[in-house]
Parts: sequence; structure tokens; C-alpha cells
Amino acid sequence: MCSRREAAAILNEVANKYSDGNTTSLLRHVKEVIYLNGKPVTGGAAVKVAPDERYIEIRAGDDPPIPDQGNSEFVPYPDRPWEEIMGDTIVLHKPIGYVSGQEEHQHVPAVRLLTRWNMHLTTDSFNDETRRALMDVTNGPLNFDKWRFAGYDTKSNSIPKCIRETLDKDELHATQNGFDVDETLSGYAPAGRLDIDSTGVILFTRAGIMARRLIEPESKIAKEYIVTVQPAVQLTSREVDMGLQNLPRPTRDLSKLLKKGNSLVGSLGHLKPLLVAEWLDDSRMRLVLVEGKKRQIRRMCRELIGWHVVELVRTSVGPVKIDTLAEGKWRPLTRTEVKAIFDEQPEYSQSSVTLENKFRDDAFESASPSDIGGGFVSTLAKRGITEKQVKRKIIDALRKDAGPDGLLSITKLVSWVGKSLSFTPKEEGKRNKWKEYLLQVCRAHPKYFVMRGTQHVGLSDRNDMTNLVEASKRVGLHLR
Repeated sequence: MCSRREAAAILNEVANKYSDGNTTSLLRHVKEVIYLNGKPVTGGAAVKVAPDERYIEIRAGDDPPIPDQGNSEFVPYPDRPWEEIMGDTIVLHKPIGYVSGQEEHQHVPAVRLLTRWNMHLTTDSFNDETRRALMDVTNGPLNFDKWRFAGYDTKSNSIPKCIRETLDKDELHATQNGFDVDETLSGYAPAGRLDIDSTGVILFTRAGIMARRLIEPESKIAKEYIVTVQPAVQLTSREVDMGLQNLPRPTRDLSKLLKKGNSLVGSLGHLKPLLVAEWLDDSRMRLVLVEGKKRQIRRMCRELIGWHVVELVRTSVGPVKIDTLAEGKWRPLTRTEVKAIFDEQPEYSQSSVTLENKFRDDAFESASPSDIGGGFVSTLAKRGITEKQVKRKIIDALRKDAGPDGLLSITKLVSWVGKSLSFTPKEEGKRNKWKEYLLQVCRAHPKYFVMRGTQHVGLSDRNDMTNLVEASKRVGLHLR
């Protein structure tokens, strides 16, 4: 519903209204109030509730609950009415020369590009009603405020070039005490970073729960980059200061980026393995990862594989892609994109199988269960069902329907896989053989499947699932 910080701010504001013994009538002056079972929380401190509590909501103070309607049930953020969350998160195609965070070293933050004139609403992404609502200056969901560019010595030309070039001589002389620029979106913060020398997708949000979903350490939201490189020639002074003694020779083998245990000089902890690392041509590679540490890709390329990044473009964050959005333009996220970000297994762009994926795939095919009943495998073959397809569908079933413990009952597995392959044996004997066959497939691959007795199955290493999904695309089975 909101972040911990936002909840604390709401509780404090409501508590201040009650500090002098005021009554609930003053709640109408409060913008947001937390209601528990229809009653406002006014104590100023967090209240313990049951894990399955469903009647929690945040509403404006002038919108009390209606007794006849009973309690309001909590609705998860992505399932709320679109009118309520529309415009909470936007995507900007950031150009080079803008920092993603706060103003620093005379560089302009990318949030200054979020003007009304830079908003780009296409008819294929937004219907007429949504476009009218977003463009409504008075009652629309987007709020714009003027800001003042101050604190710069105009005589010494310390105003950033991108701002200075928009002013004529008279305007420059009139800016000794600062100057106003176009209205920009207010209340939005960047959800992630993109350095000043990079271009591409960057998301801004005013919803704490969305920010947490995008940037929390456990986030599974994948980010895709197209990186142009050239051989790294020598150490930079910064690298020398950090203690780096030499750079590796440039290599075309990107499998190291897909392995666990990599680290950068001077950094604590290990990097997460990349999901995808592949060459597009002689100088461009495509990288997909779920982390976003400062200058991570540039440093990985130099310190791990000997390449210097000359251009870096982030083409997508989860389901949000650049598409036709021009540099410097922005748009709100669509409802489909918001829902996709909150999916259990956030999607990312498809890719070809990388070198290490291929090794995993070969190992996956090495074992084979015995023929059951002397002819059951032949029965499947006559229907065009191969063992490879069965293995992929088992993974698909576990990704889709496994419980919080990562396990799925054999009964559900038999039904799910059979239905997805259009194989539903009616005879009891064949049904039992089908069940036994699936069990043997799982037992034959302990590296990938783990059994709990004869009743439940799961993935032995859920972190390896992504690589298996990538490998499955090689045979045209795109797992959801």
C-alpha cells in the first residue's frame, strides 16, 4: 500500500491532529488517513495486525467509511482502480548529460526533463479517455510545479550548458538571483540509477511500494542493456587508486559474467550472475541483469573481460521498454506494465541461448528415465511428445503453480503437464504409468528437481530456473 516511511508520515500527521484532544472532525483536513476495520489509526505509532488482516486502507480524511457498506477490504496496489494509481510511475528516455539523482557538480538532474511539453502519449498505448485525464491541467492525476534555478554564478558561466544555451543575453543578465524554468512533475523520485554517460530507460515514481518493488535488493526486475565496447588499453587513475593492478586481455567468451562469485575491486560482496550475456556483432553485446550497482556494467566489462564501454543504452526495465519514445521524452506507465512489474516472476526480453546456457542444456539432456511398461515412451512418441518437452513442462508447472515452499503435489503436476501437452489418458493403467513416468523424469535429474517422498516435487535450485527458461527457448518452448 505504501512504504514504511510513507506510513510513518501519515501516522504522525494524524497524531498531530489529536495532540490537543481534537476529535475526528478535524480528520477532514488530513490528506491521508490509515483505516483499520473502518476506524482511523490515530495513536501515531504502528499497530500490530494479523498477517491475514484484509480490512486495511488509506483514504483521504474527508472521505469517512459509510456504515451501511461495512468494512473495506484491502486491495493490492496493482489491482486498485486505474484512476487511483494512473500516473504514479513514469518512464523517461534519458539523454546523455543528465544525472538520474540529485543535482551535483553542475549537472542537471533528469527529473527536470519531466515537463508537460515532453510528455508523449501515443494512441496505441493510451485510449482517448486516459489521454484526456492525463492532460487535464486542473483535475488530472499529474501535478506540475515551477522550480527555481539558483545558486549559480552567471558571470563565470557556471550555469550548466544545457540550460545556458536556452537563454539569451538579457535573460542571462537577469539571472543574478536565479531564474524560473518550465514546470516539472512534482513529488517523483528516480527508482534506480542511470549514470550521466548512459542513455535509455529510467523510471520515476511517487508510490513507495512501486519504488520498493523496483529497487529492493531482492528485486527480480530484469534490466536489459545494449553495450558498445572496444578493447581496454590501460588502467585509469581511478582504478590504480582502488588497487587494481592490471586488466584482463579482451575475450569474446562472456560465460564468466554468468557465473556466481564475481566481485569488483574495492567492493564488498559478490555480484549476482547475469541472466543473459551475448554478442550482437563485433563490438556490441546484450546484457540482462537484476542488479544495478553504481557503474556496474562499465566496471564488469573492464575488470572481468577486458573491454572498455564506449556507449551504454538501457533498453528496458522489466516490461517497460524504450520502443518509440524519443530521447528526452517521457510517458506514464500503462496498466499492463504496472501489473507485469508486480508479477511473481517479472518478465524480461527474450534472447538466444548463451554459452553457459548451452552447457546447462546439454547436461539437462544427458540423463534419461527408463522405458516404463515396455512401450509407454513409444505411446508418447506416437503423439509427438518427447522427453525434452515433458521436462520443460514440468519446469513450467513448478514456476506457475508451486507453493511458497517451492513444491507442487504430484497429483497437480500430472494433471497440469498432461493438460498442457494435450495428453489425458483415460484408462487407469495409462494414468498410473503417466504418473510413474513423470516421477522417473524428476528422479533422473536431481540437479534440477527435488523430490519430497512420492507426493511433492520442486526445483532443486530455484536460482537456476532462469537459465533453464532461456535454454527452453532454443526449442521454441517459451515458458510463461
